[in-house]
Amino acid sequence: MFLLETLIIMKRKNVVYKNLIYPLIFGLMFSTISCLNADKNNEFVEDGVQKKELQNVTSEIKKQNKRFEKFYLNGHADSLGLVFDKNVKQYISHQSPTKNLDELIKNSKLQMSWGKWDFVISTEEVKLSGQMAVERGKYQFSFTPNEQSPIPAQIDSGNYIAVWEKFDETWKIVWDAPVTELPLQ
Repeated sequence: MFLLETLIIMKRKNVVYKNLIYPLIFGLMFSTISCLNADKNNEFVEDGVQKKELQNVTSEIKKQNKRFEKFYLNGHADSLGLVFDKNVKQYISHQSPTKNLDELIKNSKLQMSWGKWDFVISTEEVKLSGQMAVERGKYQFSFTPNEQSPIPAQIDSGNYIAVWEKFDETWKIVWDAPVTELPLQ
């Protein structure tokens, strides 16, 4: 904007800007191209150290997601404390929010008693700021009921946002918000 205003002022004052316009246009184009060619993942990374840290945190989050998948598949609700913080808040569609780890484990035990839950969690992007990280991803699950289940077999898929915090070198979920892609039936 400054460049354009300068050129307009120069023209109004009949300043000869023929020799000035090409370097200014080239500078503007170079700046625009540089901005457009910023990191493809839309991450603001100042140096290799920050990029490496983001890669490390993303790797840790993916490992934690794999643990969650195994815990749910094998019915280990008590182990969810290794992935979720004690003050976790979880917002699942069509349910009241979960307010802490004890409530999350209690709800998970009940759900696991109804049958087999098979999750696939896919991290799409992670943003990092100090000891906090925000993860955006996709999930899928299938549920196979047992004879005592009050709900039928089902599958679901959707997107989620999870806020992670680092506690004593371990990344844990503090907020979790999965959102189904399937319409209400």
